Amino acid sequence: MTDGTWRAPDDPQSARIRGHVVAELDQIASLYRLMFPGRALAVEVRWNEQDLIFPVVHEDYEPHPAPLVGGSHVGRVLLPGDPGNTAPPLRVSVTMPDPDGSWEGPSERYWRTRSKIEHWGFAASPMAFDLVKHGLELFARRFVEWKYKFDAQPGPRRNVFGPATTPASKDPAILIGLHWLEVGGAEALAFDTIRWALEAGLRVIAISERPSPERLRGRLPDDPRFRYIRADRYVPRRLTGLLVRRLIETENVRLTHNHHHAGLYEAMPAVRAAHPQVFNIDSTHIVEHRDGGYCRVSGVWSNYLDLRHVISEGLGDFYRDRYGDRPTIRVGRMLSEAQRAAEPKPVRVGPGRKECRVAFVGRMVHQKRPLLVLQAARRLIPWGRRKGIAFRFDLVGEGGYLEPVRKMIERYRLGEHVTLHPAGADVPALLGESDVMLLPSSNEGLALVCYEAILAGCVPITTDVGAQKELVPGELLAPYSPLAAVSRSVGIVKRLLTEGGFAARVETDLHARLRVLAADRRAEELLSPLYRAAAAGERIEVPD
Repeated sequence: MTDGTWRAPDDPQSARIRGHVVAELDQIASLYRLMFPGRALAVEVRWNEQDLIFPVVHEDYEPHPAPLVGGSHVGRVLLPGDPGNTAPPLRVSVTMPDPDGSWEGPSERYWRTRSKIEHWGFAASPMAFDLVKHGLELFARRFVEWKYKFDAQPGPRRNVFGPATTPASKDPAILIGLHWLEVGGAEALAFDTIRWALEAGLRVIAISERPSPERLRGRLPDDPRFRYIRADRYVPRRLTGLLVRRLIETENVRLTHNHHHAGLYEAMPAVRAAHPQVFNIDSTHIVEHRDGGYCRVSGVWSNYLDLRHVISEGLGDFYRDRYGDRPTIRVGRMLSEAQRAAEPKPVRVGPGRKECRVAFVGRMVHQKRPLLVLQAARRLIPWGRRKGIAFRFDLVGEGGYLEPVRKMIERYRLGEHVTLHPAGADVPALLGESDVMLLPSSNEGLALVCYEAILAGCVPITTDVGAQKELVPGELLAPYSPLAAVSRSVGIVKRLLTEGGFAARVETDLHARLRVLAADRRAEELLSPLYRAAAAGERIEVPD
């Protein structure tokens, strides 16, 4: 299939590497022959580079000198075009995943790439470091609407549900846009929608946007009807629209479903113009402070979306306030049927306990503010020692703040009381053994882990951000400010362990709120009927 030069000598290890490279080249060839039929390709390949992940496509054939120097260069391969095609080869420069899977994503190398000033600030005072980050966040929020566009792009309000114009020889398919294959609420829902679409009888094509170590790749289904395309590695964002249109034309795609994929949003006008029969859905979770996040992006492309699935009433209010009360907004709770039917366990915390286990579950990034959990630990551990209560803290997660977390544990000698767990830890089991969960996030949508905590008998204490108040009662909510969040969280834990009747009152309120949310329509109940209609070739309607 390929013609080119390779650095690898002839040995078993090199044969394995060559097999990996050829398999990846097969995918690259299939993608670009789909987008540029009959065109010859000149592919320049190098291994993972921390700052050179995104692909580059050039019209000229002459190779750029940069990829040809350094130990990461693998080789250059010419993939022939169709006979008689006289167009010059299209040059594609890509970084290929390492066959051993060793790669640090941006969040993993976050701390090593910080400036000396940030390292000095953290060394002087971890709390001051977090306060500065908080201040910068507040400053950015002041200018978010000046810097980023919030207005909806003009366009058709409704899809034209005409007959399919794609090959009927293939079974109906859905195109699902993923952000990446890492741990997160959007990703959890994306995996659910892949499963629901397969169960509905659709073929599923998934594309990702952000390169990452792909810790969740093993969760992708092993099903002949599922195809995962490494668009994050091999397709520049400017070509996402072309890729999407070609997939619709060749794969009988009836729906698109966007889970935080910016390129797929930007492809919507072209999809609507060329393929008005395609039904376009997105799911959003959280309004980001810095730039509005994907909720803002979704709002910008409102006129090209047929259904906007939101996970909370608060997020629906955001859209109605900013973009008008459009008939495309629907709430679908991220609860499974098993969670809806489950009876929440009684809370374990209360006066008289001699041990208190505190959990934190989330990515180790500033948004989740794990450093504040350790600040709370510094206050609670000595208080518990005086009261005869032994505290134990379990922190689950990985990311850019993992190294600062480790440094802080060492600095304040918290190792005896704090245990770090990887992102793949058994969270339900851990919450089932925990008394309290601290989630002092600077921003949230409606954290899935709060559902899990309540069902497991663990009391969630969170900041009053996003839609958390829909599930967590006011007595368990802490302010957004870091100092106030720590003080309030510590005070709530102390009340739970000393104040008679407080834990029982909290339990009643938590269970009542969970029952209210469980009575709402679930995401599966909202989306699966649409998937089934597409699989059956029926007209897709926005549900009431």
